[in-house]
Amino acid sequence: MLLLLLIAFPGFLWGEATKTQQTILRPGARFPRVSLFNHLAPEERKYLGIVGKKIFSLAEIRSDLILVEYLNTHCMHCISSVPILNETYRSIEQNPELRTKIKIIGIGVGSTPTEVEDFKKKYGIPYPILPDTEFDAHKAVGEPRVPFLVVARKDKGGRWIVVEAALGLAEFMAARSRSSET
Repeated sequence: MLLLLLIAFPGFLWGEATKTQQTILRPGARFPRVSLFNHLAPEERKYLGIVGKKIFSLAEIRSDLILVEYLNTHCMHCISSVPILNETYRSIEQNPELRTKIKIIGIGVGSTPTEVEDFKKKYGIPYPILPDTEFDAHKAVGEPRVPFLVVARKDKGGRWIVVEAALGLAEFMAARSRSSET
């Protein structure tokens, strides 16, 4: 199914966003401390396990694994990733063993709260996306092009450790394939 979706959205395979780029995030590195304004709806706060604070840190998210997509609401490659990430979210949420262990969150690089809300409504996005209007969260990961995907797991000390980081879904899937071959 994923292969069919990648074929249906060729921007992932040959688009500008999939060119190799050096990033500060590597598997095994600590995910930088990222704090965001809490623009979460009540159901999104519940999903992430975040209390009603004005600013929260990604470290506060209650899960074992997190997939963070850095995106821009006007990026065609980011828009192309929506169906795949929506399907991934639904698959996780339908599995009682995974739904408390894995969370997905988007960070709208340079996007306003209104742009993020409109983007979520237009594309039926069920997972939280938070605006990064001032680019702070984007700068913390080295200012990569978008879409930029990061998977991180919590260590015993509660810190997020990067499992994988890549530009676009094609690069992310290629990185996952390489790591599973070793």
